[in-house]
Amino acid sequence: MSVDVMRECLEQFVRGMKSPSELEECLKGRRRFRFWDTNERSIDHHGHLPTVYFSRDDVDAQLRRFLSQKMSARDLSDWAATLRLMGCFSVNEPDPGSSDVWDLLDELVSPDAWGPLTVDSVIDLRRRLDRS
Repeated sequence: MSVDVMRECLEQFVRGMKSPSELEECLKGRRRFRFWDTNERSIDHHGHLPTVYFSRDDVDAQLRRFLSQKMSARDLSDWAATLRLMGCFSVNEPDPGSSDVWDLLDELVSPDAWGPLTVDSVIDLRRRLDRS
């Protein structure tokens, strides 16, 4: 599989056009997803993937999809977990490693620790995303 095809699959995922399972299928064995529940998730890495950048707007788009009931709380959490675990996504910020976007994604990844994803909690996350 060419780097361009992999990059396109990854970009479609980050923009909400592919689910984690569709991304796994698209990458044809380069990553194996194990998402049992929100407490147990892992991704096995097999081979290099290109770096794909995402923005606050990409995160906000997924939060809005949840609020418009086009995405479940579990799907939103799985989307964030995939970004965190893939090892190829980088937030397009001046200091990508310390961006508070990662902290917000961690809250989405671990609703058992931070509290359930509800309309109110996601509205609060959107506010925090705008302020940071």
